[in-house]
Amino acid sequence: MVELRQQLRESEDAAQKFRTEHGLSRSGATVALNDQQLGDLNSKLIAARTDAAEKKTRVDFLADVAAGKKTFDSLPESLQSATQSGVTGALRGRLTDASQREADLLARYNSRHPAVTNVQAEKRDIERSIAAETQRIVQALKSDYTLAKARLDATEQAMREATGQGGLSNDDSIKLRELERTAAVNKGLFEEFLQKAKVTAEQSTFQAHEVRIIVPAQKPGGPSFPNRQRALMAALIAGLGLGVCGALALEMLSTGFTTPRQVEELLGLPVLASVRRMQKGKLVKDGEIIPIPFYQLHYPLSPLSEAMRTLRSSIHMSDVDQPPKVIHVTSSKPSEGKSTIAMSLAVSAAVSGLKVALIDADLRHPSTSRAFNLENQKGLVDLLLGTISSEKAFRVVQSDLQLFVLPAGSKSLNPTDLLGSERMKQLLSGLKQTFDYVVVDTPPVGPVIDPVIVASLADKTIFIVEWASTPRELVVTTMRQLSNQKRIAGVVLNSVKQERAKKYGGEYYYGKSYDKYYSE
Repeated sequence: MVELRQQLRESEDAAQKFRTEHGLSRSGATVALNDQQLGDLNSKLIAARTDAAEKKTRVDFLADVAAGKKTFDSLPESLQSATQSGVTGALRGRLTDASQREADLLARYNSRHPAVTNVQAEKRDIERSIAAETQRIVQALKSDYTLAKARLDATEQAMREATGQGGLSNDDSIKLRELERTAAVNKGLFEEFLQKAKVTAEQSTFQAHEVRIIVPAQKPGGPSFPNRQRALMAALIAGLGLGVCGALALEMLSTGFTTPRQVEELLGLPVLASVRRMQKGKLVKDGEIIPIPFYQLHYPLSPLSEAMRTLRSSIHMSDVDQPPKVIHVTSSKPSEGKSTIAMSLAVSAAVSGLKVALIDADLRHPSTSRAFNLENQKGLVDLLLGTISSEKAFRVVQSDLQLFVLPAGSKSLNPTDLLGSERMKQLLSGLKQTFDYVVVDTPPVGPVIDPVIVASLADKTIFIVEWASTPRELVVTTMRQLSNQKRIAGVVLNSVKQERAKKYGGEYYYGKSYDKYYSE
């Protein structure tokens, strides 16, 4: 502390001695006043220097213009508005116009023509006016520059007086500022150490008060908050409530058919069969993929085989007196498994020993033809047009089965007219005499009118509905499009998810109990 105090005293004495030698005074009031004004004076000084420099630039440029060294065209855009008055602009416009007229006249006359002489005289008058106006602007800008220079000198003088360096040279000013900075640094360092010394002195004289233990600390038996048992019970109740509400909401939002009772109450039709959703892992045998329709050949006791036998029996029971032969298969919308059910029904009938004809009447998207790789073969369209005979139109897909497939055939621009033609009626009538079972696969009822026409030609129509997916309103609407409800044998619920179906009770609830009767 003694060393720091000595350094501070020496630096302050050196600064005061320098001021005394150069005749500078620094009272407390003056220093405070100058410190307050320093920022404002700096701003004024910068503005005064900028203004003086700009006006000097304008004066120098106009002097060069008056001397013929430069033209107004070379003036920067930032200075044009200040150096070119409205009068100058008008005169320059007139000069340009006169120059244009002179050029036009010289193109037609010689230089001694009176019109050319008048224009040249007019140009000289305008140029003299421009020179006089330029001289006036130069004088005005010189006056502005003189005033700006005077303001700059006054501001610099005020700055020097405010900093106490009015009579100092640049070297002396730098020396004074260096001495003052050294004194300020020593003062800050001394004050910091003085403060730390006082804190250390206070801590050295601190005496701890006597304390005594009233009650010894004890280890708690458990957390005071939260109550774990109560929190778990509340979470359990909240979880059950949310689960029940979510299940009810999902059930209310479900718009598809999930039980036979819903079908019978809303449509007034029976459910002929329920077909489970097939898993891809079960469609592989000996490393080869089995098409769903031919799954029955490999697993005759599987749920799919039993569902197809149930479907054939239900169709037969729909009219016992006159068992239907021509079975029409359709649905409400695409991708409900309509074509798969039609092919599976035909294979099931063929396996039972019947002679079966499978007709692909979906002339727009022949899924059945693609399934048997017959999409490029002639078929129903060619047969109805008379370009091919029945013997060549039908294809035998498997030699050990009496299953004959009639593909869709060539593309047609009027499939509705073909399906409603007299030849179609004659074809189905003839097939009833030749085959024991005729399955007709048509497009969905929703997009096109084709299935409505075929429904009037078939003995019975079965309607495929995807389980818990196809909206009920859509099914009701498409059902109404079929003219004769008596020809609709019933509904087939396809792609039933067995695990989800258990919660709806009835035959689905006991699904696993039935599995012992199946083999796959």
